[in-house]
Amino acid sequence: MDTARFSIILTSHNQAKFIGNAVDSALAQTYASREVIVVDDASSDESAGILEQYKEAIQLIKLEKNVGASHARNAGIAQAKGDFLVFLDGDDLLLPWALDVYGEIADRKRPHIILSTMLWFRRAGPKIE
Repeated sequence: MDTARFSIILTSHNQAKFIGNAVDSALAQTYASREVIVVDDASSDESAGILEQYKEAIQLIKLEKNVGASHARNAGIAQAKGDFLVFLDGDDLLLPWALDVYGEIADRKRPHIILSTMLWFRRAGPKIE
């Protein structure tokens, strides 16, 4: 049973080439108690159009002025309702079971913070379905 709630906060600036895959990886999480907040940090590429296609599946925050990753994350945090915050950049991916594992850790251990490692891909990341 899912008890911990996660807020996935995804920030992006001019990452149209990657942003769809990043959002798809967040939405592919099977863990039910989660929200996906995407902060577009005043992109001037096609990112806004890509993100608008997700409609109600995400909470989209569009910043009018580029403020940088830290301030963009803070804008996402201000909207977050989760017990835990999961940060993702526009060129990152979450593995499909990530929140299931984090949820298990949260339920069993009741931690204040969960840290995880990264995997680096030299080519395109795995297709998330």
